[in-house]
Amino acid sequence: MSDAAPAASDPATSMIWTRLARAPALAVLVDLDGTLLPFAPTLEEAALDDAAAAVLRGLAAVGVAVVVVSGRPRAAIDPIRAAVPAAWWFAEHGAWRHTDGSWQPPTVAAELGDLARRLALLAERTPGARLEQKSLAVGLHWRRVDEAERPRLIASAELVVDEWLETQPAYERLDGAAVLEVRHRAAHKGTAVAWVRAHLPVGARFVALGDDVTDEDTFAALTDDDAAVLVGAPDRRSHADWWVADPAGARALLRWLVEARVGQGPPPSAPVRPWTRARAAQPQHPLVIVSNRTPTVGAGRGKEVGGLVSALTPIVERTSGVWLGWSGAER
Repeated sequence: MSDAAPAASDPATSMIWTRLARAPALAVLVDLDGTLLPFAPTLEEAALDDAAAAVLRGLAAVGVAVVVVSGRPRAAIDPIRAAVPAAWWFAEHGAWRHTDGSWQPPTVAAELGDLARRLALLAERTPGARLEQKSLAVGLHWRRVDEAERPRLIASAELVVDEWLETQPAYERLDGAAVLEVRHRAAHKGTAVAWVRAHLPVGARFVALGDDVTDEDTFAALTDDDAAVLVGAPDRRSHADWWVADPAGARALLRWLVEARVGQGPPPSAPVRPWTRARAAQPQHPLVIVSNRTPTVGAGRGKEVGGLVSALTPIVERTSGVWLGWSGAER
């Protein structure tokens, strides 16, 4: 576990996590890349290693419902399912579900084809760029693009995506780690929470771990009796209640859950920290940002997150600043 997030030792935290670990019905929902596994340039290099699979199998062995909720395409989940046979698997942010011995497919969104073709042209002109097309989403990855080339690629991709979204209100834009993705609003990880809750006993408790903006849908779907754990430093807005520093910290927490669930006496302190939202000192003159467009409001699920939005929003919030511009709405 990283020194950035040592085990919390206060009695209240210990009591909360001990009750979670020993709940009669407990589900653990975990993302893969950036959460259980460190990021890698390609999916092939981000394989589910034996140690990570053993952590998930250990949870299943003590009666925990193990649910993997990933943004990976279904084809990238298939090779690793056998490593944790008792788990439920959700691919493409919940669009695909493997829970009863076979995949339950979504409806393919044909309208994404035009956007995919336009982004593919950008990828073809940029060494290292990779297009990833899913059933209800399309993403442009640039982890392997030379840093000097990234600004041009990102700016071009954002222009293409924003123009396409003007005529496609059923879709939203998400910025992940070195990826710009457009997905259908119905394909989000919160749907996995609803499905799992409906198939577990009433009163089941949930622990969810995730690292990026797509995992916020999982966190938002939880109740006050559940626990949302962000994997990464607590330096942005989140629905998370707790945090660990990195995938090593996530694995340590999951191993702790196994040990605490089968132990008889008080368990050791949980290796997790409460989420804190410390703010910088208030400046004498608040920040004012003026742009042509402001962050647009998503259809009932909060703000869309683009490159400019994700970069500037934390600064605006810390300084109590003001963002002026047009939201795109017409009244």
